[in-house]
Amino acid sequence: MDDFHRTWTVMDPEILAPVVHQQLDCCGVISLTRHLEASMKLKNLLPRNEHLSIQDCLIKLHMLGSIDENGTLWDLRQASPVLTGSGLVLERYCPLTYNLYERRSTWLVNEYSALRMNVHDDFGETFPPQFMDMMVSNELDNGPFAATVLWFPSYNQAGNNEILRPTYDEWAAHLDDPEASDIPGHSMLLTGEGRQNGVRFLEFQDSYGVGVGVDGYVKLYGGNNNGDGFPIVEYVTFEF
Repeated sequence: MDDFHRTWTVMDPEILAPVVHQQLDCCGVISLTRHLEASMKLKNLLPRNEHLSIQDCLIKLHMLGSIDENGTLWDLRQASPVLTGSGLVLERYCPLTYNLYERRSTWLVNEYSALRMNVHDDFGETFPPQFMDMMVSNELDNGPFAATVLWFPSYNQAGNNEILRPTYDEWAAHLDDPEASDIPGHSMLLTGEGRQNGVRFLEFQDSYGVGVGVDGYVKLYGGNNNGDGFPIVEYVTFEF
């Protein structure tokens, strides 16, 4: 099969916010905020030259007890009361400082939210593994979206433009006992997909600065036709 690369960084780069370098363990908050922003821009619900505030999301989720002192969002569903309820202000009213106890006056400032937030994590249960890739690819037609992936130790030694792929031993250990393998999850914004030298990959905007991957975007192995190696364990969709 021919190589290809389709990415929102080319199809509509204005909907994507700049790459950040997270100072807390807040990848879930960052990916969801970036997802909501991109979706609202595609639907003309948010000006293209504006960004939603990650800081506002951190503060509100911390006040609700949905994130811990390190900014960790253990369950993406816990962000729903903010992202579909109170909403987020623009970044220019609440810039990113990572201070969870910061309070800003945002009276009479518009707050942007979705109508509904759905977390899809039933891979391998409701849907057979071979349909995972197709589902994600179809969802990517609608725009970038937040997804949580398995982050294997070998990824940290990979080159910048290399497709991050678990070693045979890493994947085998994970399949044998997912809990015992203790592979951490990492949430990012899925922005594209493709095939490079015959290898299927998914492209993500990471949140560890522009020095990671290529200008802050990384490629993860997309799995084979049987779903083996598929990196995503959950992803999010918004309704408006």
